[in-house]
Order: sequence, then C-alpha cells, then structure tokens
Amino acid sequence: MVKGWFNESRRHALARKGIRTGRKSKTYIRRKDRNPVNERNVVDYIMEYEGGDISEKDYLYLMAYMIKTGRAWTFQGSLYGRPAKELIDAGIISREGRIDWDKYNELKEEQGF
Repeated sequence: MVKGWFNESRRHALARKGIRTGRKSKTYIRRKDRNPVNERNVVDYIMEYEGGDISEKDYLYLMAYMIKTGRAWTFQGSLYGRPAKELIDAGIISREGRIDWDKYNELKEEQGF
C-alpha cells in the first residue's frame, strides 16, 4: 500500500463506484466516517476546501494541520497562506496549529452566526 499523498482520495473511490459527492449531488462524506486531518487524508480535505464543500469545523482542522506542518506557507497564498495568517492573528489557531474553540465560539457569537 502506498503511503502519504499518493493514496486514492475517498471522493475518487466513491466516484469510481458511480457515487457522486459534493454540493450539487447533496451527498457528503460525513465527519464521523473520517479521521482527523493527517498525511493520508489531507488531500480529501483540500479537495473539499477548494471545491467549496467543506464544513467550518473541517476547515479549521485543515488549516490547523496546514499551519502545524508548515504547508500553509508553501501552497497558494490566497487560499492557504493569507487565511492561515488571519486565523492566527484572530487567535483562533495558534502558531503551533492548535485550535482555540472558545475563541472561535466567542467570535462566532459576536458576529451573530
């Protein structure tokens, strides 16, 4: 079995079986079926993020992983670097990649979401 970035993504595996996923198909890969972001499934999270199909929590998990590993600074700046810096500046994610859920909920309440 090939490790790391070369693994087939879950979305591709489902598509090969004829199952469409995403916003248009109204079929989503549920969070409980997935592992936290790691080197084996980060591509799934990136595909969802770039496709606009990612939930808020999964977005924070992805950005925290990207910050922790340093990949946020090597990918496209407008999609990863600048949003990562904004999350760090807001105090939602630390420079070490830890999510402050209290700060996140506090900011969410302030903005009326």
